[in-house]
Amino acid sequence: MNYIASQNRHLPQGSPASPAISNLICRNLDSSLAAIAENLGFCYTRYADDLTFSASENASPKIANLIKNTTFIITSEGFTVNDNKTKISGKSVQQEVTGVIVNTKLNISKKTLKAFRATLYQIEQEGLSGKTWGKSTNLIAAITGFANYVAMIHPNKGAEFKSSVERIKQKYSNSQTDEVRF
Repeated sequence: MNYIASQNRHLPQGSPASPAISNLICRNLDSSLAAIAENLGFCYTRYADDLTFSASENASPKIANLIKNTTFIITSEGFTVNDNKTKISGKSVQQEVTGVIVNTKLNISKKTLKAFRATLYQIEQEGLSGKTWGKSTNLIAAITGFANYVAMIHPNKGAEFKSSVERIKQKYSNSQTDEVRF
């Protein structure tokens, strides 16, 4: 007996295949947006569904044209522009793309780093119980992942955080981890 889904089928979010499928689906979109961006003096990048256009010179006179053309291309490819996510930032303003500050050098917001440092300190002092970081139910995995993320962007700060995470792992190794040992 064969089972045939009667509802709309889809891949779950977070599937390992999602980025590759997304890149295949957006191939024409990326090509068209890169061409219009280059024509207007911008550089186009995309990470998942976050589109970024940047320029090294004063591009203010060309922004309206860029928005008009990109909106047309995006909708003609069957996508919708999320106006709530559309931002225009000059170089005097903190520019953030997918959680990374990109003005002159890559960085993570001071507020986020301060909150993470405080969370690590609280865990070291009080233990894992009642503590969270992000949406993960596995606190050790969440803090390990974020420390590695910081290290990728800012190696010195990341090394400090990774060291704290290692101390926490050693101190609470028999506690709330999803690790199985044989």
